[in-house]
Amino acid sequence: MQLFQGKGGDFIELAFGNYLHDILIKMYREVFGMNPTESEANAWKYSLKAVANSMHSRRLTDTGVVVEYRLPYSDRRIDVIIMGEDGKKENAVIVELKQWEKAYNIGIKEMVQLFPTEIHLHPSAQARGYADYLRDNVTAFYEEPNQISLYSCSYLHNARSNSCGDLLDEFYIDVLKESPLFTGDMKDEFEDYIESKVYKGNGEKVLRKFISSKVRPSPKLLEHAAEMIQGNPVFTLIDEQKEAFNIVYSKVKQSNINGKKTVVIVTGGPGTGKSVIAVQLLASLGKEGYNVVHCTGSTAFTTTLRAQVGRRASSLFKYFNSFSGLKENTFDVLIADEAHRIRESSNSYYTPKDRKSTKPQIEELIDVAKVGVFLLDRNQNVRPNEIGTPELIERFAKEKNAEIFKIDLSIQFRCSGSSAYIDWLDYVLKIGGQPNLSWRLNNEYEFRIVDSPEELEAMIKEKARQGNTARIVAGFCWKWSDPKPDGTLVHDVSIGSWSKPWNRKREGSYTPQNDPYYIWATQKEGLEQVGCIYSAQGFEFDYCGVIFGNDIVWDEKANNWVGKKENSFDSVVKREKNNFERLILNAYKVLLSRGIKGTYVYFLDHATRKHFEDMLKG
Repeated sequence: MQLFQGKGGDFIELAFGNYLHDILIKMYREVFGMNPTESEANAWKYSLKAVANSMHSRRLTDTGVVVEYRLPYSDRRIDVIIMGEDGKKENAVIVELKQWEKAYNIGIKEMVQLFPTEIHLHPSAQARGYADYLRDNVTAFYEEPNQISLYSCSYLHNARSNSCGDLLDEFYIDVLKESPLFTGDMKDEFEDYIESKVYKGNGEKVLRKFISSKVRPSPKLLEHAAEMIQGNPVFTLIDEQKEAFNIVYSKVKQSNINGKKTVVIVTGGPGTGKSVIAVQLLASLGKEGYNVVHCTGSTAFTTTLRAQVGRRASSLFKYFNSFSGLKENTFDVLIADEAHRIRESSNSYYTPKDRKSTKPQIEELIDVAKVGVFLLDRNQNVRPNEIGTPELIERFAKEKNAEIFKIDLSIQFRCSGSSAYIDWLDYVLKIGGQPNLSWRLNNEYEFRIVDSPEELEAMIKEKARQGNTARIVAGFCWKWSDPKPDGTLVHDVSIGSWSKPWNRKREGSYTPQNDPYYIWATQKEGLEQVGCIYSAQGFEFDYCGVIFGNDIVWDEKANNWVGKKENSFDSVVKREKNNFERLILNAYKVLLSRGIKGTYVYFLDHATRKHFEDMLKG
């Protein structure tokens, strides 16, 4: 989808006459059902006119132009794509536009800072990412022998090289080699770059080829993903994981032969290897040429996977709401990991009109692939609109007359392989399980209750000093403030004289490796921050320190858990009328099972601490 497509000459004329701005606003209303923001509308008015001016000065009228092109299965949009020929081949140039006047190198790979606190992806890294995505997912850019050659650049038309020079620093050389950046006083260089790619014109032909091309992962991308995954020890399969993998793999093969829609439901608790199976399926099936896609409903989890497989393969990892409006059986295989996070609908306030769906999200996911693989844990729903259960998936699969296969994983790979600890934890939280203390008697897993947050922090930092991965997480019982004007984080998590900030919020564009969630989980600075359920879910550490808040407490007289909405700062969960306690308990189940070797806990509520202590006595 794009808000404008046409000939270069028409683009120039409309931009100069201020008509293009009005056309884009009108199209935006039709597609998204709302007005664009004032800043976005102003960007169209001034930035597009700057591009039109450069095209006019070089007489690039016989080109093809696309404005505000939305990447397939994504909410990201490319500002401008200019198409044409250079006398030897067909070309397209992505142009990322910014109205920035100043920006600074902050020493984080591919990231820049706008004064005073905004952190963004380098514009050329953003443009390069879009180019990578199209090369790997749109047939016009990879099918030989006549594929369109794709280039990218960024243009900061309001900036000057002496005020935005940091963005041209040697620190960004790897990005700039692939995707150059031009400032306003480099207008001639910008025009030279564009002209060299499209000066022979014939852009309408290239444009038609692009618009009519199919969307599917390229064979080279799938092969690359397989190499990244199968060569990574994080994704190694053993025992029951191999069995589950082999069953799913065979069902995919059978479905491809008989053409019958198939749904495979894989259930298992935390640490049973569901995600390893999911990623290995993606690698193996993709390597054999199947059109396969992986999806989740978790930003932090998807970010983790994208960071682990690298920049190029990351485009194969999408979200549950990416498939509205697609044709039935668009994919051979859809792998829905963390399917307990399936929502009622893929629609949101920001969903474009042309993508509004009348279907439940689970129906979309089943419809869009010949084989749907759903991996889930029924005790990890942590938000009110997360409705994924084995029963829900099975019900919709039956309505589609799909063949259904169920697989249960019982082997435990987290918590020192102790399924007994997970069983005990479920029992303590009253979400199932048994009073099984064998893990404690056999020293399978280290679980300790501490007396203060200072002690908790000291223990976690000592484990990190010894070379372990370790983090502190907490229940969502404190507000989550925006950074201070100087960019430092507010110490929101405060207990007595001890305090720490939450991890940095996700604002703006990032590479997976530079995402605040991933930085919190993998970089040293994360030791000075506290993760909440939304940043911790999907990660695991050798040792995890948990601050068990007072948003839910143990009532000894009632012999049950009692929710305390007044102590919760999770605005979404607080609105839940009937299921608040269960969602909070599920969240603590997730936090208390992030540790591979051990978990240390500090309790805000004395009765809750006593309940855990009593359960440890047997």
